[in-house]
Formats: sequence, structure tokens, C-alpha cells
Amino acid sequence: MDPDYRRLGLADGLMHGLEEISEKTHNGFFVDLFVRVSNTVAINMYKKFGYSIYRQVVGYYAGPHPEDAYDMRKALPRDKDRLSVVPLGAPLSPLPPSLRPASLTDVWSVALAPDPLKVLPTELD
Repeated sequence: MDPDYRRLGLADGLMHGLEEISEKTHNGFFVDLFVRVSNTVAINMYKKFGYSIYRQVVGYYAGPHPEDAYDMRKALPRDKDRLSVVPLGAPLSPLPPSLRPASLTDVWSVALAPDPLKVLPTELD
């Protein structure tokens, strides 16, 4: 975020809106986001909002400054046992291109599925 727009409460409002829509409109289990492992300011802000590091994704960010990402998650009320936020033990490599979702919509459909922990491509079974 541009430094001129930091500390104005914008992130708080955006995150609250995202969580509310994810819970009330989509009946989701969790909200997740990806952040560069070097972005300690953002990581600490998301922790303040109740997010935790679920897993590290190796090589998530490409380009001139490749970097790993943290997948940070926050359980929503539907996930009473908080199973969607139990941290994975080891870093995860991104899926090969043949298994990647075609769009962000595909990613959301997994996150909002009745049981997202069971919605995996058959190639991974």
C-alpha cells in the first residue's frame, strides 16, 4: 500500500468487508491471503486482524525479485473446530501448470465448497 494511505484504517475496513461477505454471503470456512515472507509490516498487520500463517509457498512470487509467500488464514464461524487454519509443517511448492486453477474463481470455489478440505483435483489423490 502506498505510504500516504497507511494508518488510515483502510485495511481494517477492507478486511472486515471481505470477512463479512465470505461468512454471510458465501458461508465460507476461512479467508486466506498471500503475502511476501519479507513483508513484515503486512504480516504483523494481518496477525493483528486474527490471521495466522497456514503454510509457506515456495517461489510463489516470480519476476525480477522471486520470493516465497505465506498463506495466511483466518477461520470463519462455520469452521467451529478451526481445521482450516491448522498450520502445515513443511513449505509447499506451487502446483505444476497442468494442475493450477484456470482462474481466481476456481480458487474461490474450493475455499467456499461445503467441505474445502475434500475438494482436491483427482491428480493429487
